Amino acid sequence: MLLHDIGKPACFTRDEQGVGHFYGHPAISADLAADICRRLRMDNRTAERIVTLVRWHDRDIARTEKAIARAVSQLGEETFRQLLEVKRGDNAAQSPEDRCRLAVDYGAWFGKNFDGFIRLNLATTPENVKQAVDNLIRETRVERAK
Repeated sequence: MLLHDIGKPACFTRDEQGVGHFYGHPAISADLAADICRRLRMDNRTAERIVTLVRWHDRDIARTEKAIARAVSQLGEETFRQLLEVKRGDNAAQSPEDRCRLAVDYGAWFGKNFDGFIRLNLATTPENVKQAVDNLIRETRVERAK
């Protein structure tokens, strides 16, 4: 996702310890992405999808059925799936320590909460991610139908 962090330079700050931060970069990145999509004369549907993915890319979606169902409801199934791919790519660009921590967090949650769920880890293939998302959406629909 080429534009997801485009707003980071405009948001860069340093705290008292000298650590750099990019607070608010998803919103700035989304605004910049919207402008770029307009200048490229993209169709509205594509531009809206890109801006939505950029705006949501850094949002923490709690690992609960309710939170995931809410995100699917707000975004739609197709956009939610694309968001997971964006998050996966963004995660792959993190430091090895962060990638490992995030993989363990997701893997532990999915394994504990969904029977037969594929545990996500650093070796997960795109096919396994798709299957895991399919299972998640199916489980969420079953729970909502009850």
